[in-house]
Amino acid sequence: MVGCGGGDGGGGVRSIWGQVVDDGTEWPVANATVSVHHGPSTQTNARGEFRLDGVPAGERGLFVVATGYDPLTVVVPKRLPDTTARIAPTLRAHCGAVTGTVARFQEGPVRGARIQCGRAWAVSRSDIDGAGRFTLYNVPAGTRQIDFQSSDWDSAQRTVTVTPRATVDVGQVLLAPRYEHPMQP
Repeated sequence: MVGCGGGDGGGGVRSIWGQVVDDGTEWPVANATVSVHHGPSTQTNARGEFRLDGVPAGERGLFVVATGYDPLTVVVPKRLPDTTARIAPTLRAHCGAVTGTVARFQEGPVRGARIQCGRAWAVSRSDIDGAGRFTLYNVPAGTRQIDFQSSDWDSAQRTVTVTPRATVDVGQVLLAPRYEHPMQP
């Protein structure tokens, strides 16, 4: 939702404020860049909120970009009523999710295993629940390697193809015990 402050849109400047949200979940999108053509630029806060002051009057393109989302352009009308005008800048994700179960070979579900996709995607890391189930959210679309780790157990990897706004089920991933090999004389 975007509010535009004041006036008839004639001359001068105005303020634009609002909240950027995900079009599927309606959750706020933090750290999105919001800018106006030939005007100011800012980033959204943790609640997806932003404020742009000093926006030249007249019809303007409001540009919104964020990692993991398609870029969006919203037209801010030339003439606005004295009350708040509402425009909905919702971003469409180009990420997906990965789900499955982690178990120890011949022992059942793993508690506390770490599942990660990529080096830089901390948001794609998740602790699994007591039944060994997990879901990784915000996994970038494309072919990705998922790493499974648990102390005292060998790690495992799965390669999956993630599509935007879809969930890939990797099924059950079995971890084998890590054996210490005695030294050979």
